[in-house]
Amino acid sequence: MQLLVNNDLNGVEACYLNFDVADNRIWLIADDGSSSAGVGRPGEQATLANAQCAVRLGQASTRTEGNGVMIRISIEFNASFTGPRRFHTYAIDRTGLRTEWRARAVWQVN
Repeated sequence: MQLLVNNDLNGVEACYLNFDVADNRIWLIADDGSSSAGVGRPGEQATLANAQCAVRLGQASTRTEGNGVMIRISIEFNASFTGPRRFHTYAIDRTGLRTEWRARAVWQVN
């Protein structure tokens, strides 16, 4: 599962997260849009950060229900990452079945 927060569908200088359900790990993508800024598991006492946002893993949790997964993540946006931002989501399963990237919401980051 992936969450990308930016003005458009571009991982460069974004708050871009990847959650591996099978491994129960969260990656925050670095400012370049492709490398890792850090990785950890929900509940760990660590913070993942890039120039746009920080994710406190200690406040993150996951829950599986049937074929669904719910993840709760606390995201703190940096002061330079202000204005309207689109929340895009994407998912792929173990067999390769995938969704398209979809804009789910627009949020005013202050």
